[in-house]
Formats: sequence, C-alpha cells, structure tokens
Amino acid sequence: MKKHLFHAVLLSLAAFVTGCDNYAKYPIDEKPSIKPDRSLLGIWKPVADKNPANYVLIQDYIDIFNPTGKNILGSDEGKYGDYKSYNYYITQVTEVEGKNEFDEWTAYTSRIGNATFLNLSASGLQSSVSEDGEGVQRSTDEYFFIRILGVNDMRNVITAVMVDDTTLKNLKGARQVRNYIAAHLNDPSFYGDTTRFYKVSGYHASLKQSMAIANPGKYK
Repeated sequence: MKKHLFHAVLLSLAAFVTGCDNYAKYPIDEKPSIKPDRSLLGIWKPVADKNPANYVLIQDYIDIFNPTGKNILGSDEGKYGDYKSYNYYITQVTEVEGKNEFDEWTAYTSRIGNATFLNLSASGLQSSVSEDGEGVQRSTDEYFFIRILGVNDMRNVITAVMVDDTTLKNLKGARQVRNYIAAHLNDPSFYGDTTRFYKVSGYHASLKQSMAIANPGKYK
C-alpha cells in the first residue's frame, strides 16, 4: 500500500494520502500554467481526523526557497526548474507513537472543464522523514489527483476527494490522463471518500514554526 499525502484524499487534503494503486505515471498537464491560490496557503486539519496533532501545511515557493524559512526537510531549488512558482509545497505532519513523521509533496493545479484538480507528487527521492531522521524513498514519477470540490466563501473550509482508479498507471501520457479523467468526471465510483479540511491558520512561512501554531502548548 502506498502512503499518499493527505491520508485518504490531501488527508482527501490531509486524510488522503493513504491509498494503494491509484497513481498515474503522468500528470494531467505536462507543464503547469495556473498560479497557486494564495488563500489556500496555511495550516489545515481534516475535520474527521481524531488526532489533533495531525495537520497539513501548504506553502509556496517563496516559503520553501527562502533561506530564512527553510523547510525542515530542506529543498533543492534546481530540481523544480522554471515552474517552481506554480507549485504548492505541501507537508503532511502525522503523529505516530508520540513522534512526528513528515511527508513532503508538490502539487499544481489543472482544470478539466469546470473541475479543479491538484496533480500531487512526491517532492524528492526522500520525501518522508521521521523526527529520528529515518527516511523513506518515494518515486517522483507517480502522480495522484485530488479534485477540489469546493472552498467556502471565507476560504477556510476545503472539500476534496481523491481519484481512486487503479488503471491510471497504464496510461501513456498526459493527454491520455486528461482525457481519461474527463471521461469519468461525473462517475462517483471514480473517486474515494470525500474529505473536508478546516483552516487553523493562514501562517505558512516555516514548517518548524507551524508545528507550534497547529498545536499550541505542545512545542516550546
């Protein structure tokens, strides 16, 4: 079983990333063309998650590549090329047996008709690390797709769902991925469970500082 990003969808944006074989080898669009929605930056928690220590931090390229606010896992600016400003940089923080595990992902937006999707992929060869420094390698050539079903007017609740189709990995290019998703856009069986996230804070400059904001009193 692969562990995605959000534990069943972006966890669906943080209950997500606990899926199995629902990845593609290509994104919906080979090159991103839609800049991030800055209202989505910040600290988010899945409504249904019973562990308040778990959360998702969504950042932009300024946060990640600013030397004064460097991410805990570090980042290699070069590998993101000319499109780094189009990415969301997402860290899922999950408490496991009293210790935090960090999973890093990048995502960029694609639109198919009126539907909005995130192309989610591991941000590096070692995209998961625990507080003990143990890392897990993940392929950067696997894409998961999260459909954003809605964001409320106050921009503090996201409803999302992950594409849960195991044939995606057999598609041969971005055009096939786009056409295949478009053909199943309104098929409920094409998706996993719907997940809602609520915004804890608009803070997004530093992963380390976000831990104290997400869980006041736990970190000093």
